[in-house]
Amino acid sequence: MKDPPTAIFAASDTQAIGIMDAIREAGQKIPEDISVMGYDDIEISEPLGLSTVQQHLFESGVEGVHLLLERMRDPERKPVTKTMSTELVIRRTTAPPPAADERRRIGGHKLANQSAEGKE
Repeated sequence: MKDPPTAIFAASDTQAIGIMDAIREAGQKIPEDISVMGYDDIEISEPLGLSTVQQHLFESGVEGVHLLLERMRDPERKPVTKTMSTELVIRRTTAPPPAADERRRIGGHKLANQSAEGKE
């Protein structure tokens, strides 16, 4: 790959954990070669050192129940949009991107490994 990615932002921590496994299987290092970021901050994220975006699920659930009860009391009420806060949690899976020449070396190494295995 001419310009390999420097980071992957997964839609969930569960996906990020799978991505981390795949990166390691490809012989790459996290975060030296590529950073990985999840979303949710599930329990296993902290011991794995996964950087993530923490959403406050309990508070979100409470707010959802309140909105549902209000809608049940007044079915004609217009839909409401609520924005809930999130927090960025930096752990061990993110770092500044490597320099451009280092990214090319990493990408070339990865392609060489794939070609040797017959994967392109």
